[in-house]
Amino acid sequence: MVTFRRSRGFTLIELLIVVVIITVLSTLVGSFTVERLDKIRRTDEIKNLHALISQQQFLAFISGKSIRIKLEGRGVYRHASDADDMLLKQFSYLTFEKQFIEISRSGYLLSHNVVLTTLEGPVSLALDSSIRVEDYEAF
Repeated sequence: MVTFRRSRGFTLIELLIVVVIITVLSTLVGSFTVERLDKIRRTDEIKNLHALISQQQFLAFISGKSIRIKLEGRGVYRHASDADDMLLKQFSYLTFEKQFIEISRSGYLLSHNVVLTTLEGPVSLALDSSIRVEDYEAF
């Protein structure tokens, strides 16, 4: 007599449970990764803002002319009273209320704070301090 041996596989219910577990885990890890990437990008943009202001300070010192920088919306502009504002940088993760940064012709900052808005809310940023990554981990 010939007996057939039935191969034992996974049932449909077992496969569905495994798929659900994998989906839940990937959702948790994915949302954490996206949130962390946003923090890194915001920190990078704050560093870019500091670098842009330092560049304008150097330009004011070299040219011997004072510079006025306008922050409005997502843009940073070199403000000229007799001409149109020149866009210096457009940001994706930072927004600004309309405000000005004054730089003297010797390159010194006459404005020391900037108020910017991130996804977490408004933040006051000191321009005269050196930038440290730990200061922006809260963003």
